[in-house]
Amino acid sequence: MLPRFSLVTALFLWMLVWSPLFSETTTTISYLPGPMLLTQDTINKNPNIRLTSIEFEGLHRVSPNTLKTVIDIHIGYPLHSINLSEIHFELLKANLFESVKFYYQPMAEGYKIIIKVKEPSQIELIPYFSLNRNTIILGGATINSEIQGNTSKVLGTTLWQRGGITGKLGYVNPELYDGNGTFSLFFSGGQDEQKQCYSDGTEFRTFSGYTGNVISKLQVNQNRMFQPGFQVEYEMLELNSSWEAGGTLPDSSEMLGTGISLTYDTTYYLYYFREGSEITFELARGFIVGPREGNYYGSIEAGKTFNIFHRSNLTLYADGGFNFTDPLHYNDLFGIGFRVLPKDTTVDRLYFTGAAEYEMPIAQPSFGTLSGFTFFETGIYSPLKNTYEFFFGPGLGFRFYMKKVETPVFGFHMGLNTLKRKVDIDFYIGMRF
Repeated sequence: MLPRFSLVTALFLWMLVWSPLFSETTTTISYLPGPMLLTQDTINKNPNIRLTSIEFEGLHRVSPNTLKTVIDIHIGYPLHSINLSEIHFELLKANLFESVKFYYQPMAEGYKIIIKVKEPSQIELIPYFSLNRNTIILGGATINSEIQGNTSKVLGTTLWQRGGITGKLGYVNPELYDGNGTFSLFFSGGQDEQKQCYSDGTEFRTFSGYTGNVISKLQVNQNRMFQPGFQVEYEMLELNSSWEAGGTLPDSSEMLGTGISLTYDTTYYLYYFREGSEITFELARGFIVGPREGNYYGSIEAGKTFNIFHRSNLTLYADGGFNFTDPLHYNDLFGIGFRVLPKDTTVDRLYFTGAAEYEMPIAQPSFGTLSGFTFFETGIYSPLKNTYEFFFGPGLGFRFYMKKVETPVFGFHMGLNTLKRKVDIDFYIGMRF
């Protein structure tokens, strides 16, 4: 027979272990359902539930900040503030996505809105042919390849320009470091001829010979609005003929340049243009190989595009810069702000320009948009030391954009330099890079 204390102890332990199985317990399980399709009927039945957060799924090239500028949904507002049909229409007409679906998920304090989108297939630009007033580009190509899951591009062209033949080969990886950086590397070289002129087209310097250029740039995109960058450039020229008013040019030159850049970009693709603001600052130091000294060069560009009405847009633009390295290493001035100056013969020694352009669609077939535009440009141009020229004047032109391709494939403009009474005309056909 077991001792009394052992029997009592065993009974107590048995009750302690097994008593929970015979006692009544209550367990409460609470859970939140997964995302469900958001319809107008859901909004009508729950109009006063607050919106706690917004989540996007399916974004790859378009940033969430860009999407938020298009939609009209605000955190903290009641559910009935959402105009579902209008938001769906605005997203699709912006040509950002192939499909858009809205979901909601009940949370402890309200509803989380989930917007699932499908971006269109990326259209690569293949510049097989390009032509303008004094340049012919042949044999251009774009080749896509997957490198560690990132889309990279290799580009190459051969061009004829002012009696010379040059080639260009480049590599661009826009998704470096999981999409947080862009790396580019370009090589160019060949037989080239350069002319440098005043704003009325009068030449003061010409030279021709063999040229070569290598430029590499790394840009950080971790913050989609602010994008710092660093670049290295090498350029060489071996001249076989040259002329300069009141002076002589060296037979050859080599320059190594290093610099930094900073871009602020809030633009997004809308219809056939990019709406928003973009500011770019660049500063570099050029080191001339040999007895001559190099110097600094840099620029700042600022532009803002407004969507006015009926898919028309207004662009305000300002650009200023300098290049005090060496006349053999000056660059051409081109594009918006310089369309009343002689194309490809004005240089970036010292300049400032401002421009306003209004663009509107003329015709919109299913495969693209034909637009017309007018502009006014004014500025200061200093191609030589102690020489300053003012320019201003109006202009007009037209462009054609392929559907969902940002760069126009055909364009023409005519600008009048009012002070010099000179008209500059330019046209191009085909893709350019």
